[in-house]
Amino acid sequence: MKKGNSSYSATTASTLFPVYYTNEIVGNENRLGDALWGEVISISMALSALLGPYIGGIADHLRIRKRMLILFTFLCILSVASFSFLEKGMAKEGVLLIVLANFGMESAFIFYNSFLPQLKRGSGIGKMSALGFGTGYLGSIVSLFLSLLLVQKKLIKLV
Repeated sequence: MKKGNSSYSATTASTLFPVYYTNEIVGNENRLGDALWGEVISISMALSALLGPYIGGIADHLRIRKRMLILFTFLCILSVASFSFLEKGMAKEGVLLIVLANFGMESAFIFYNSFLPQLKRGSGIGKMSALGFGTGYLGSIVSLFLSLLLVQKKLIKLV
């Protein structure tokens, strides 16, 4: 079931971190931070789309799908954790970390999704997938709410 990856999408990739990165790390004069954020996400998605079939094929051939899921999950986690080292003006370092984090998450999806047929067969596969999807959305709403609460209480600084 989806859990942490939905929270990453809701808070890190699309809501809270983009604001912090564009305004505090890059600076958003003339919308430079916004433009850079869009380019960085596009690059990470393009890398996932281009390399995904190859890494999936390698994992299937070597029978290491679970290891690849773990590897790309940890790539995302370590990259996101490294965001805490970013300071104003470290746009290039931020680009690298964002590309690695998003590429790690998107690549982990390749392997995550490939396990569904092994977990449930036949008509139950749709129900299990829907339950996982719904649980993921619920988790992302909760994590986004808690994150926004931390920002509001000034325990996390965005701008």
